[in-house]
Amino acid sequence: MKTIKKKELENDSKFIVSTIKKYPNQVKIISIGIPINIGLVLKNNKEIIPIIKEIIIMGCGLIIKKDKKLGYDPIFEIKNGNIIYLYPNHNVSGDIISSKILFDSCIPTKIISHIVSSQFWEEGPVIDYLKEKAEIIKDINNPDESEGVV
Repeated sequence: MKTIKKKELENDSKFIVSTIKKYPNQVKIISIGIPINIGLVLKNNKEIIPIIKEIIIMGCGLIIKKDKKLGYDPIFEIKNGNIIYLYPNHNVSGDIISSKILFDSCIPTKIISHIVSSQFWEEGPVIDYLKEKAEIIKDINNPDESEGVV
């Protein structure tokens, strides 16, 4: 796994903050992984919290209410006062401090449950490219690992 460097996080945070300030009340943040950048941005730039339009995160194994067609509600909107029970999920549990900062922020937030996201697997050149890059990073970070270990 690639080690995230402090400078990379600072650059990512600056980009997020400047974009939100440039387009107040227009930016929707869509998080498809561990929310470390979001947590850092919110912790260190509280002034932008009121001007973030919405945050959508992928993950969390939760079922909040039933839907007649689906059998569950795949998208859950967090509103003040709701108690949310999040089943273990890598995106949230990978950085629980950043997740807590996000959930405590009162920014309009939606969760797309992994019950939905795990049903869709992409294929094709873009996915092949990402897999190839992941292998290169794995090889760079783990030169002593035997071939075939995932």
